[in-house]
Amino acid sequence: LPMAISTSAGAEVQRPLATVVIGGLITATLLTLIVLPVLYLYFTTSKIQFKQKPLTVIALFMLAGAVLSPASPAQAQAVNQRTVRALTLAQAIDEALKNNNTIKLAQYQVDLQRTRKRASVAIPKTEFNYTQGVISNPTLQDNLFNVTQRLSFPTLYSARSKLARAKQNSSEQYKLLEENDLVADVKYAYLQYVYATEKRRLLLYQDSLYSSLERSSRLRYQTGEATKIESVSSAAKSMQIKNALARNSADIAIAQTQLQTLLNTRDSLLIADPQMEAESLLLPADSNVVAGTPAIKYLERELETRERETQVERSSMLPDILFGFSSQTYRGVQNVDGVERIFTTHDRFAFYHVGLAIPIFPGGHRASIHAAKINENIAQTQIALTSSTLEGELRRLVQEHDKLQRTVRYYQNEGLPQAELVIGNSEKGFRSGDISYVQHLQNLALAIDIRSDYLDNLYQYNQSIIAIETLLGIK
Repeated sequence: LPMAISTSAGAEVQRPLATVVIGGLITATLLTLIVLPVLYLYFTTSKIQFKQKPLTVIALFMLAGAVLSPASPAQAQAVNQRTVRALTLAQAIDEALKNNNTIKLAQYQVDLQRTRKRASVAIPKTEFNYTQGVISNPTLQDNLFNVTQRLSFPTLYSARSKLARAKQNSSEQYKLLEENDLVADVKYAYLQYVYATEKRRLLLYQDSLYSSLERSSRLRYQTGEATKIESVSSAAKSMQIKNALARNSADIAIAQTQLQTLLNTRDSLLIADPQMEAESLLLPADSNVVAGTPAIKYLERELETRERETQVERSSMLPDILFGFSSQTYRGVQNVDGVERIFTTHDRFAFYHVGLAIPIFPGGHRASIHAAKINENIAQTQIALTSSTLEGELRRLVQEHDKLQRTVRYYQNEGLPQAELVIGNSEKGFRSGDISYVQHLQNLALAIDIRSDYLDNLYQYNQSIIAIETLLGIK
């Protein structure tokens, strides 16, 4: 089939020709196995009356037309848009960080806190008042114009600005924490994909061994050199492997779907690194390494936020400052320094006033300060609890890593070479007649178990590395 397939990282693979050819094969099969036999039986049987044929013939030809009709342009376009891409682990991580909606939500929180920081220093509204009525002369109307501005104590604005900055820092650290978790999820999904692929390679190798053994047993049975149970056992073992291959195909599809979900894409994803190898891990030399983990950093930003909230509550108890300006008329005859003067609406008298708004009943403010202080204590305790938990978890993961590392090295240095020798020598002995069928079957099972155990331990070993890197924030 002329198919343009690229396995390079990030390449798109179009398969329209393959889909068209497969569709043609299906159509031809339906035509050959269903439509043509029905038409043949219809026209050759003598039990059907001619007058009953027209409507049935039309229905049959409509069915044939529906089967043979070509795909619509919309379907062809949908086929052309289906792509297959091969990604390395680094490329999968980068794409997930760009497209995953969890990171987008975290970024929105960062943008929200940045916007709120600009609104943290908000001056109260300026009050404008106009009053008209009798002030000095019972027969005349005067007016009074007031402008009043209330300001919080300056330290409150500073405390609010620092609180907004602390919330912004906390949201940014939360985003880093979400990115760290997402990277871990992508690593696990990619490793699961690689593990399932390696399992399939082992199952195919195992299938080839047992298929060859089945053929040999069948020939031996036909020539009288083996019993029926030997032939049946070989066939049952071969079918067991084929069933395992079917389950493995489902595991690969599940791993691919999980990776698609994390990358927020509908493209079919392939892994560019299909071979699983033992990863390396270099632990930091700092004994207090837990203090720099993403979880602790985020909790420290939360503690800073709680401390800033306490400072805001304390600053809220300080007096508010009031500034005002008034201008009024004073119409009529007034005695000014012993001289009577007549004042009209064009004459205005202005004055200023300054005041303080003092919390005479501070019980509510004190309760708010006390509650904020409790939140500080909760945040500090959470840091201590998380630190001790992470320290214990890190020790456990390192011990698990060391145990699995020793096991993997054993299989690499001794187990796998021994498995190869067992398979090679057992096949030679079975062909020469020095080894019985049962012994050969046991030898193959032993060697396959060694390979399978190696893959399982290697998978768990790489999982332990991902867990340690996630805890420490290593990408």
